[in-house]
Amino acid sequence: MSTVAPPGVSPSLSQQSTTLPRDTDGASSRSPFSLSSHSVPIIRCIPKASRSLATLKLSILLHQVVSTNSLQSWERLLSFAPRCLLSPRRGGKRWSLATQINQQLDSDDGPPEGYGHRPRGSPSSSVDQLRLAVSARLEEGDFRGAIRIASSETSLASPSAKTLQALRSKHPPRLQDFSPPPCPDDGVSIPVSIAEVVNAICYFPTGSAGGLRPQHPKDMLSSSCPDISRLSPFVSSLAAFLSLVLEGKVPPPVCPWFFGARLIALNKQGGGVRPIAVGGCFCRLVAKIACRSVEAHASDILFSHQLGFGIKGGIEAAVHGGRFFLNSLKSGCAMVKLDFSKAFNSVRRDRMLSAVRDMCPSIFPLVHSSYSESSHLFWSDEILCSAEGVQQGSLCDDISSIHSAADVGLHLNLSSPLGSDDSILAAVEEKTLALKRMGDCLCHFTLHDAIILLRHSFAIPHLTYLLRSSPTFLSPSVGEYDSVLCSLLNDLLNVSIDIEAPLWSQASLPIRSGGLGIRSAVQLAPSSNLSLAAASHDLISNILPDVSLPSSLPFIDEAQTL
Repeated sequence: MSTVAPPGVSPSLSQQSTTLPRDTDGASSRSPFSLSSHSVPIIRCIPKASRSLATLKLSILLHQVVSTNSLQSWERLLSFAPRCLLSPRRGGKRWSLATQINQQLDSDDGPPEGYGHRPRGSPSSSVDQLRLAVSARLEEGDFRGAIRIASSETSLASPSAKTLQALRSKHPPRLQDFSPPPCPDDGVSIPVSIAEVVNAICYFPTGSAGGLRPQHPKDMLSSSCPDISRLSPFVSSLAAFLSLVLEGKVPPPVCPWFFGARLIALNKQGGGVRPIAVGGCFCRLVAKIACRSVEAHASDILFSHQLGFGIKGGIEAAVHGGRFFLNSLKSGCAMVKLDFSKAFNSVRRDRMLSAVRDMCPSIFPLVHSSYSESSHLFWSDEILCSAEGVQQGSLCDDISSIHSAADVGLHLNLSSPLGSDDSILAAVEEKTLALKRMGDCLCHFTLHDAIILLRHSFAIPHLTYLLRSSPTFLSPSVGEYDSVLCSLLNDLLNVSIDIEAPLWSQASLPIRSGGLGIRSAVQLAPSSNLSLAAASHDLISNILPDVSLPSSLPFIDEAQTL
């Protein structure tokens, strides 16, 4: 097989990176693409001393896919992480991690047979497991992941036949009358620029499922890379590769693997299983670029149907607009608030593909490659088939679910009170009870982790949406929320701060101003609500063209008296 080296890379290095490992019989030691689905431990970040070689290696693999578009080049690319970024087991010779990763990058042999996640000794209790999991996420800088783990009331479903059957029931087979529109041969091409690639990588969330993690491209773009000159061929090759995928030129045998996802099964509180699908790094990267390229156009088309995709402040505007509409109703009228059942697997793919072809033809080749055929879902050692619906949080999630609303059923929950003061009181009391429960959980963490979680999520950020969308400053329950927050702070820091004392006002200041950064809900409530109401006034006017909006902001007189 002839090899092509990317610009700035010697042909000898390119030739070294394309030789498949062979067994004693001369046949390939693994079937194509199977290694990409194996559950093997991958290093969380690339050592500094290995970033230059890893960047060079990945740029070669990307360039070979763009140049040849062969099944072998795709197999080498998708198995890059388990072949070259395998987490070494502890014990034996005292080699540095960088030395072992460099040897993997040079040999490209992949994991030995039977190599997988080694069972670890479990901590003494579930509290210890939670504390260790949260601390590990915070050390990685994955604040969202740490908050999600700390606040989650669900647990991982055990790998069993019952769980497997429940997961299969969540993914229905392909309908017999499935008839997707054909993909045009001369589709609109969207060249991906280097700036778009760098921007998409930098805004990747830190945490991810197994395999090539978003942190790995971040490490390759890091200024800590010893040889900055090698970044140019890497980013150029990655941009050319993403352009290839956007044009819908992924070979059909590769599509089920490339557009597949790692499946996580969570136990629901009321019984049953909730499947969470996490796609691969490259697939998520091209989806981010594709959605960003059509965000303005799609938001204009979908504006009359939804306020989520591409609409800044749309949800809060829906709440304020709903409140205006409710107050303008005449006697004998009523307002019905429904909820959108998240039946992502009930969306017909052929109708979704037709909708994307009509609304956003520039990304239709990509969507056609992703959803015209079934894809693989990897759970434990099983491979499930995803034949209908869309993966929640993936490409075309918003577009397909909005366009297919009539087929699925309308069910919309704004999660914010629209009616009387009693509804606002109940909403704030619910948040207060949630804060108390999280306070009991934070007491089991280290002090540093507990304060970080309290500042960045469980205190005011957990209440921000309610403060912005509802006039909570009219309810005395906001003061009770502050009292619980102050009491929790006293327990964590072993201090005595009175809610009525000036010391609480000082503690609620930002850190740069000498405070603890634990803001007061009472102080933020008026400005949060009024600022959002003013910012969304034009959007509300478009939502309710037949409703006469007041000239002044609602509740401004009450806010000024506080």
